[in-house]
Amino acid sequence: MNIDYFCFSVPSLNTTDLIFKKSDDENVHLFKIKELELMQNAKRKHMLIVFNRQDKKFYDEFGPVDVKDKVIFPRSLVIYEQELLNALSSSLANTLETNEDTLKIEKWPLYIKPLYREIIVTTFAEFRNNALKYKEYFKNIFIQTSKKSDIHFILKNYGYLDLGYKKMFISKPKINLRDDEQIFLSEAFKYVGDFNNIDSNIYRAFIINKELISIARCHLRYKCFIPEEVIFFVNDLLKQINEVKDFPSSYTLDVGEMIIDGKRVIDIIEFNSLCSSGLELGNNLVKEITRKKILKRR
Repeated sequence: MNIDYFCFSVPSLNTTDLIFKKSDDENVHLFKIKELELMQNAKRKHMLIVFNRQDKKFYDEFGPVDVKDKVIFPRSLVIYEQELLNALSSSLANTLETNEDTLKIEKWPLYIKPLYREIIVTTFAEFRNNALKYKEYFKNIFIQTSKKSDIHFILKNYGYLDLGYKKMFISKPKINLRDDEQIFLSEAFKYVGDFNNIDSNIYRAFIINKELISIARCHLRYKCFIPEEVIFFVNDLLKQINEVKDFPSSYTLDVGEMIIDGKRVIDIIEFNSLCSSGLELGNNLVKEITRKKILKRR
């Protein structure tokens, strides 16, 4: 896999978004550690540039950089992702991911279906208005927003409270979403834990130009090997994904070992953008990606 630069969005040339704070929880702390490692390794290979959000320009360690026709691996916090991808596009960079890609990745169940569970794509208003129908359809409903966020949960109960003059939709836990918020609905499932029951067996694969570049355990506090059946599942799934018309060629894919209908299976959890996905422990992105000739994006 060949690129020219890893490009990080930064607030200024003198700092990054990766400053450690007392308010950081363990996951945020680990995320920042891995991002800083990626920046340092990319700089060591002369593959690091930054997008300065103050003047909207690109720089390496020596000064401004022209990114036109350069193959760029973009990196940003999710809130700055759109700005970075737009800047790369307007500068005619050959970026591995575009804003158009992120919109498609966000709606991935419209393109790709998990093997063992159904996902319904709808809006919160439609779900609320048809809550009784969904209550009959799902035994235990799992709900999450399509946009990358921490809003996901199993609804313990939901329905309508008859106030006489109107019926009010209520749920436990309480749902605080806009009516037009796009959500995914599916049957709840249970993750399989590792042998120490420290973490769930969830894996993040980095797919670049339709190829599996790196795969690592998600949220793990220690390094661990990747089971052969997981690697086989991802590679087999990629053959199917690569046949899907118009689906982006670069993204991250989370798969997990889970219990569905009493069976232990490996299945898709979700897709996320390449630009803002956490690296996790044990990834080999810098090791596997080298700087050579320009690689066309599609």
